[in-house]
Order: sequence, then structure tokens, then C-alpha cells
Amino acid sequence: MAKAPHLVAMVGSDTVIGTGVQVEGALGSAGDITVDGVVQGDVTAGGNITIGVNGEVRGSLNGINIVVAGQVTGNIVASG
Repeated sequence: MAKAPHLVAMVGSDTVIGTGVQVEGALGSAGDITVDGVVQGDVTAGGNITIGVNGEVRGSLNGINIVVAGQVTGNIVASG
């Protein structure tokens, strides 16, 4: 189980939070983000955000296009 207490920034690359991974804290990326694990915190992307079937986010989502197949508890803001 990976835990990130601070903002995680991945500039110019895709970020994947896989099944079984848990992140505590804000998650940010200049590119796309895919969540199939659990994120307890806000998710912000300069690209698209995808919440997979096994994904769960307890926080706000902010990105270009957002697809949710899992669970989100929080606000969703898509600018695309």
C-alpha cells in the first residue's frame, strides 16, 4: 500500500493509481490520471481523469474530461 501525504506531481506523463493502491492526500498531474485504487484527497489533472470500476475517490475531481465508472464522494469539475 503506497501512501502520499503531500501533493504528488507527475509533469508531462500519465499517472495510474492501480488496484490495491491507497493514496492519502492530494494527487495532481499535468497529464492524465487513472484511478483504479483508492484516493483520499482531491485529484487535479491538466488532462483527463478516469475513475475505473475498482476506483474510489473521497475528494474533489478537477480535470479536462472526467469519466467515472467507480465511486466518487466529492465535487466534479470538468472543463472539457
